[in-house]
Amino acid sequence: ITNTAKLKRMKKKQLRMIEKRDTLKKTNNTQK
Repeated sequence: ITNTAKLKRMKKKQLRMIEKRDTLKKTNNTQK
């Protein structure tokens, strides 16, 4: 059983996490 709403939510969460990770990487690079 595939729950589209759940999948969408998961994808959004993943995207947010990736964005956060990218921003953290950028900040770390600038700090160095």
